Amino acid sequence: MLMNYALYALWVLPPLVMLLLMLWSWLEGVARVQRGGRRSREPQDLLRQFRFLGVCSLITFFVDSYVIEGGMLDIILEHPIVKDWLPRFLVRLFLYPVILYCGALFVGGVREEPLHRPQKLSKRNK
Repeated sequence: MLMNYALYALWVLPPLVMLLLMLWSWLEGVARVQRGGRRSREPQDLLRQFRFLGVCSLITFFVDSYVIEGGMLDIILEHPIVKDWLPRFLVRLFLYPVILYCGALFVGGVREEPLHRPQKLSKRNK
């Protein structure tokens, strides 16, 4: 039972960290706008990453609950050779990274940002 809580914590922590980073970035943007600066697109990017990690965590939870712990893979996982070389705990541990990888392949990459040339400083600013 304690192992379940440890795995759930490993699956929930990455989305929560992204949520906290998004909130922190949003607050920095609000402070920057109040000082007269312009708002960045960083909170929207972090929100997309939070959604992606959250959906992958939910998929991992459901696959673990209904497929692995539900007994759908017992035919494969209970085979004598597989049972000795690939314990159920390792399958559950590596499930989240595998689902993240498959989700990244399914969703695709991020948009490309064009690089901006730095502005030349005038002689007065040097």
